[in-house]
Amino acid sequence: MTWKLVKIDDTHAVSGDVRKLITKCWDVYAFDDEERTYCCSSLPMRELYPVTTVFDPKPDLTEAEREALFDAELEGGLDWSSVEYMSLYSVDGCPQHVAEIDDSEDIEFLVADLRDRWEQGEINF
Repeated sequence: MTWKLVKIDDTHAVSGDVRKLITKCWDVYAFDDEERTYCCSSLPMRELYPVTTVFDPKPDLTEAEREALFDAELEGGLDWSSVEYMSLYSVDGCPQHVAEIDDSEDIEFLVADLRDRWEQGEINF
């Protein structure tokens, strides 16, 4: 298995006070690059496991605005228990990072490990 991380632009889903503080909102997912599924589609799909949500802040934010953004990032917008399906062609057109991880049959452990490594700054792209 070759696991990758992909960043999907989800800025359109952000509203309110947070939207005023960011330039982009990225949802980060893990997926097995060797797997394809045809879930409700005749086109090949990627099975995406949510890892984290990341905001690109606007420049020159105040300290209070940065703290508000940090709190919003911690709350995140992803449902960690769900799996998303997206067209292989859509996913392959997004920024990706090869995740150097041990292969694991336990996907929940694998995604939790990736989330921890992201939060510690070990993974970034």
